Amino acid sequence: MPSERITTTSLRQAIAPVDMLGRVSSLLIMSTFGARPIGAGLAAIVAAQYGLPACLALAVGFFAAQLICILCSALPLVRSLHDAGARPAS
Repeated sequence: MPSERITTTSLRQAIAPVDMLGRVSSLLIMSTFGARPIGAGLAAIVAAQYGLPACLALAVGFFAAQLICILCSALPLVRSLHDAGARPAS
């Protein structure tokens, strides 16, 4: 989703130190694109062994775990970039 990318990019740029922003961004890209084939392989194995409903249930479980992690973090309390730790431009 484009709006998700805009939001996460803005938050990442507000929180990460300027001199580490390239490293933080590249780590996010590598972990995101690196996890896709792993997830696809896991989904293929689960679907082959247990069927499509089990595969979909596993996916829902992983998304629920992500949601719980987000809700337990400080992120839901952020209402502005200042709350996220935004640094003034130098």
